[in-house]
Amino acid sequence: MMQDILRGYHGNVKLRLEVICTALGCTMRTLERAFIARYSETMNSFHEKIRLEYAERLLTFNPDIKLMSIAAELGYDRESEFNRFFRRKKGMSLTEYVNDVRARQEKGDFSSGSGND
Repeated sequence: MMQDILRGYHGNVKLRLEVICTALGCTMRTLERAFIARYSETMNSFHEKIRLEYAERLLTFNPDIKLMSIAAELGYDRESEFNRFFRRKKGMSLTEYVNDVRARQEKGDFSSGSGND
C-alpha cells in the first residue's frame, strides 16, 4: 500500500510519511521494517527514486517545461531546492540535464538515460 501511495504522489516531498503511519495505525519504524522486508529499500530512498524518475520523465518528454512547475508539482517551494535534490541524485543540474536531453533528441536518440545513471 505504501509503495502505491508514494508512486501515486510522484514522491511529492510534502507527502509526510509520519501522517500516513498515523492513519494506518502503526509506528514509522514498523512500517519502515515492513517496507524494507518487502522491497529491499527504505521508504525514503523509494520516495526519492520515484520523485527523480517522475522529473526525468517530464523533462525527457518536454525539455521546454518550466522547471518551477515540476518543482511545485513535486512539493518544492523553490526551484533551487528541487535543483539541489536533482544535482545530488543525478550529479548534474536540471539545466545540464535538459541540455543533454535536447542534444540527444537532436541526434535522434530518444533513450531516457543521460549516461550518468
